[in-house]
Amino acid sequence: MEQREREEERPAWAAARLGRDREVHHLEGREAHRLAVLALARQARRSLELHTRDLDPCLYGTPELVEAVKALCLGGPRVQVRILLEDCTAAVRDGHRLVELAHRLPSRLRILRPEERHLPVEEEYLVADGVGLLQRPLAARWQGRLCLCCPLEARRLQAAFEERWQVAEPHLDLRRLHL
Repeated sequence: MEQREREEERPAWAAARLGRDREVHHLEGREAHRLAVLALARQARRSLELHTRDLDPCLYGTPELVEAVKALCLGGPRVQVRILLEDCTAAVRDGHRLVELAHRLPSRLRILRPEERHLPVEEEYLVADGVGLLQRPLAARWQGRLCLCCPLEARRLQAAFEERWQVAEPHLDLRRLHL
């Protein structure tokens, strides 16, 4: 009985595979977005690019997500996880798990601040392996879309990310001081 209830709670896209399923799924609510982020991170094998305002700990700070990102980072020599983060204040103050992981794996997981001309961040998105994406057009609202095989849109977002990444700067507050 419990397993049946758990299966009913799973989103319709839960069995979708990165790089294979082209259906676009519309998401509502924080929990749906949390599950989508986790699914993308667990299925990614080469890269994750995240463009976010504040690295919301409910989405990006869960132990399950941090373990998935860590496994990805350790999964191969060319793996990259890159995060463009507008405001790191809360992440630093609260000891965000991804920030701590970035300190431990600096060659695989990097967090930078977008250049002033690219601020404020209105849209939030996550691109996995250049094919899957989770996109919230307005980062302040919990309405978005998930597509596990949208290579054209994913490449468009990756190109925008790359343009911002090339001129981004390290967050001074994220530096670790070694005494």
